[in-house]
Amino acid sequence: MSIREKIIDYSRGNDLSRFWRLYRRQQRAKSGFRRDVLTFLMSRCAARHGGYIGPDAVIRGVPSLPHGLHGVFISRYAVIGANCRIYQNVTIGEIAGKAPEIGDGCLI
Repeated sequence: MSIREKIIDYSRGNDLSRFWRLYRRQQRAKSGFRRDVLTFLMSRCAARHGGYIGPDAVIRGVPSLPHGLHGVFISRYAVIGANCRIYQNVTIGEIAGKAPEIGDGCLI
């Protein structure tokens, strides 16, 4: 990605590289203070982009988000496969601790 494309993504609010870095670190961290701090930072970063991804959500790979994280809410119990494309204003919710498991290569 060129510098121009990075600047355009950042100005649109679509630069989610920091969010995905925090997400991966939070997933690898064991329970404790470090995980809590990473969860807090990850939630703040997602809120800044206008969305929410639960701290315990399992996301295999980095999904394609054409409109950024704007209006995307993913439950902490959700499982999302690799190579998924998620558009804006999508809610992957939960009922009584049960959430959908979305396979690989889905368009939502």
